[in-house]
Amino acid sequence: MTRCASDCAACDYCGLPAGPVDAENAGPVYCCYGCRFAAAVAQEKGEVGRLRWSLTRLGLAIFFSMNVMVFTLVLWSLDVFPDAPSQAAEPARLLWDIFRYLCLLFSAPVLLLLGGPLLENAVDQLRRRRIGVDLLLLAGVAAAYGYSASSVVAGRGHVYFETGCMILVAVTLGRWLEATGKWKATDALKSLSKLLPAEVAVVVDGVTQQRPLEEVAVGDCVQVTAGQRIPVDGVIVRGRAALDEQIATGESRPVEKSVGDSVLGGTVNLDGLLLIEAVAPADGSALQRLIDAVVAAASVQDRWRRLADRI
Repeated sequence: MTRCASDCAACDYCGLPAGPVDAENAGPVYCCYGCRFAAAVAQEKGEVGRLRWSLTRLGLAIFFSMNVMVFTLVLWSLDVFPDAPSQAAEPARLLWDIFRYLCLLFSAPVLLLLGGPLLENAVDQLRRRRIGVDLLLLAGVAAAYGYSASSVVAGRGHVYFETGCMILVAVTLGRWLEATGKWKATDALKSLSKLLPAEVAVVVDGVTQQRPLEEVAVGDCVQVTAGQRIPVDGVIVRGRAALDEQIATGESRPVEKSVGDSVLGGTVNLDGLLLIEAVAPADGSALQRLIDAVVAAASVQDRWRRLADRI
């Protein structure tokens, strides 16, 4: 479990804020069920000889759900011909009953394989004093399965096993894809900050000193040689060079910069010696603000999901 800047738990998979958590909870924290599932998949990718149980679990659930759908197609004929069981021969009535029990049998693994982890995530949200849509999904799936099971045992009434199965499969698959995309977006941006040098050359009274990047303040003069990345946002006070600004602006061609021009942290000095006066600290650079903005945007739920959670 890690902490984010606002004194809340950060998701151990995507790094986004996951809300408050008990201090005694030393286990992994996830911001959503998709991150929990995706983390389980990622942890098993490097283990030779072991099944990737999380993906296998989803694959098995899809297999059983497809079988439930096939059996349900036969049962749907009763909606078109409601008097068919009473008019059909004994073998046909027996076949319908067999299909109902097969639906009950094949939907049980789906409930265990995908409903169990969803229940675990819902309980984890309750521990963090958050009530999400997971509880609503679980209630709907449990109601559909419970009513259908009672109808099978009683020998009358409709069954809705396929509804619960497809809800679990669709939710799990969709949230896994969402969590994977969210992680790739935030990880790609965070990796940009790692490109900046850990130490920079600061010129003080004509003497060059090596300082950690975090200690560079506004007004410090930073020396950047050819081939180095510019560590902070600033203004050129001496020198002339061509800069590769693709990382910041998307411009693929080198841009000529001279005295008085502004430069952005993260861009590359291609062919000159520059002396740059910092106009912002490292944690206030345009690159860092971009990273913070994307992380903040990804951690905010859209209004429809917030509405569903409130309901």
